[in-house]
Amino acid sequence: MLRHTIVAIVAACLALFAGAQPNAAPGARVVRYDGHRVVSVSLRDLRDLRTLETLGIDAFGCEISLDRPNEFLVPPDRYEAFVGAGIPHVVVIEDLQVIVDAERARLSGPQPRDASWFDDYKDLAAVETYMSELAALRPDLATEINLGNSLEGRPIRGLRISNDKVDLGRCKPAILLNSVQHAREWITVMTNVYVADQLIRGYESDAYIRSLVDNAEFYIIPVVNPDGYEFTWTTQRFWRKNLRPNGDGTTGVDLNRNWGYQWGVSLPGGTGGSSSGSSDVYWGTGPFSEPETQRMRDFVLAHPQIKAHNDIHSYGQLILWSWGWSPSPIQHQPEWNQIGIEMSLLIRAVHGRNFLPGPIYTRIYPVAGSSVDWLYGVFGVLSMSYELRGGGFAPPPSDIILSAQETLPATLYQAETMIERFQFVADWNRDCIHDVLDVLDFISDFDARDARCDINADGDIDILDFLDFLQLYSEGR
Repeated sequence: MLRHTIVAIVAACLALFAGAQPNAAPGARVVRYDGHRVVSVSLRDLRDLRTLETLGIDAFGCEISLDRPNEFLVPPDRYEAFVGAGIPHVVVIEDLQVIVDAERARLSGPQPRDASWFDDYKDLAAVETYMSELAALRPDLATEINLGNSLEGRPIRGLRISNDKVDLGRCKPAILLNSVQHAREWITVMTNVYVADQLIRGYESDAYIRSLVDNAEFYIIPVVNPDGYEFTWTTQRFWRKNLRPNGDGTTGVDLNRNWGYQWGVSLPGGTGGSSSGSSDVYWGTGPFSEPETQRMRDFVLAHPQIKAHNDIHSYGQLILWSWGWSPSPIQHQPEWNQIGIEMSLLIRAVHGRNFLPGPIYTRIYPVAGSSVDWLYGVFGVLSMSYELRGGGFAPPPSDIILSAQETLPATLYQAETMIERFQFVADWNRDCIHDVLDVLDFISDFDARDARCDINADGDIDILDFLDFLQLYSEGR
């Protein structure tokens, strides 16, 4: 099985110090990619895959598929042998370090005075500062939240956005938007923060946004993996995992293979994840073994009102949902498919980009232990995942605002769908959980002829209301 990792490829480059990342300390070791080509290969058969493995050429993405083009990172000392193997390919990037250097020079230089915050990528400190500024703009709508610390002690921060002055008489459903489980996916941070920006700045002028903020809660976590994200700014631009020392000379766990639903399941062809610490899809020593996934898990458990979720990734222009671990359709496949199609149409209407909707396993590749499968499989959440625009993990800064603009309507539509589907009508005691206590409380109020028990709003409190309540309760509505 081909190991999906960049670590082995760049290990020999660790002694090179020049061309530091934007936030590198003076004299710090920085991984370089001089002469490394990114090539696109449509694998003809498993023989091609084995040839690449023998040559020590690893995937530049995180998984490999035999039914679509795959990108591989070819070190300069292996390119001649690669060409000699006769595998059809197209060189996508001639020298990866040229892109890294250009990005570093741009980010290290002075920014134009009139630059928008979304004109270029921002490091962890800048993201946290901007979230604080947004919260200060509308303290009546936005609150800073802290989920707890990462492996290296960095706080995992975010924003809660909702208008608490609007009392629905029941729990408000919440949508969780998180990004940067994978450290190198910088554009996802900007896209996620843009949602917060527009919810806060557009509340007064946009009736649609105001309705969503009044009727739901938004939890926005831009950087789930702060250690890895910081590492991409200081040391290794295309690092993917967290920074867990694995004890065998390797580093890092893929956080999106570390969640507790179907964790550690090796799927056909050895896909879905890896038990090897050197792999970019290493699933860790156990489900939720990592502080970062533990913090996210605990946050979800503490907020049962979370009924929608979007785990934002790059790249590929996709809208994905469960299952990742199985090709079998989920129970809600027709409904989720319709939602995904509507989201793709909304995205296309903005800048003409086509995002393909579909289940993770069949649309992109098998994934075991993902956040999307955990939130859907355990809680029935409307859980989805974007793969954003861009031809790589370092798209030009001009793509930032375009990506943010085109996905915003789809994200808001997902929130709107959640509000319509999960209204907590049967959560009779308003604890945001549907359980037997709600049934007992409803029966008590029904016997007392409480006006709230007129579920069908026909003016009578009768057996039809009781049946309607039981139906809503069984559906978790």
